[in-house]
Amino acid sequence: MSQDDLALLLRLNKSWHEGISAEDLYEITRAWWVMSPANAQRVARVLAVAGGIVREVYQPARWLASPVEGLENRIGFEGVVASDRDRYIGRDVTHLFRQGSANPVRYLPLDALIEDAVSAPDPAAQFSSPRAEQLPDGAVEPGLLERILPLLNAFENDLLWAQSRAGQELFHSNTIAWLIRKFPVPCARLLGLLGATCYEGVSQVGVWRERRHLDIVIDPVGASPKIVVENKLYSVPYPAQLSNYNAHPLPWSPHHGEAAVVRLLPGKRRCLSPTTAPIGQPRQYPDRPAAATVERHPPVPAMHR
Repeated sequence: MSQDDLALLLRLNKSWHEGISAEDLYEITRAWWVMSPANAQRVARVLAVAGGIVREVYQPARWLASPVEGLENRIGFEGVVASDRDRYIGRDVTHLFRQGSANPVRYLPLDALIEDAVSAPDPAAQFSSPRAEQLPDGAVEPGLLERILPLLNAFENDLLWAQSRAGQELFHSNTIAWLIRKFPVPCARLLGLLGATCYEGVSQVGVWRERRHLDIVIDPVGASPKIVVENKLYSVPYPAQLSNYNAHPLPWSPHHGEAAVVRLLPGKRRCLSPTTAPIGQPRQYPDRPAAATVERHPPVPAMHR
């Protein structure tokens, strides 16, 4: 074995139990872990640890990225039970895990683990993970950077994430419009959130993007109220701007002169119904998720109620 070889200790406290089969122990040990692929290539032995005791030892043959949706930032291995497993089985390695730490991953120079030595070279300088935290007997807990970088790499490989990075307001408006246009029935609750009413039974919804400079115009066919969305996720709305939108003709009311406007604001939990709530007195909807505020400007528009 090389002097640079690492032992990887994986804590399995939540998954391991007395009487677990060899097959199940292998499966819960091999996948999926947040760790550096570069450091993984140096791992010669993987130790399955539960209750501070080494339960099994594996020799990894290859490392692979997680194919599980939502776990793209993790990796796992394929391997076999190590031929020298008896050297490690039953060893108490509690002291190699920092008390109170939830991180289940630890690296250790394999030589230090074999010799059970405290005088091993500082492994923090050998790892490609900056700011790794050194523990007793030369063990190292992966640093924050090593845990975060795989997640960022997974984001960079995701098309939806790449699209959302530029023009966030445009991205969110397009997403809302597309969802409502393509899936009007499943999106009934989203419509209800935006319109502050119930749109059950509505199967056809007209949706326009950037119609006369209005972000989203929504017509739940055969139902009221209609909805105009002005997306303000990254800017502050002001009354004059909203009032100017009232002059824009709408598909269901071309000569109305006034309109109800929905402002998308992060963190807001109030919805003002354009049909019943007095101006300036928002109605509370505690069961609705944070998303929208509906603002009414007198007189009430002709919306075919």
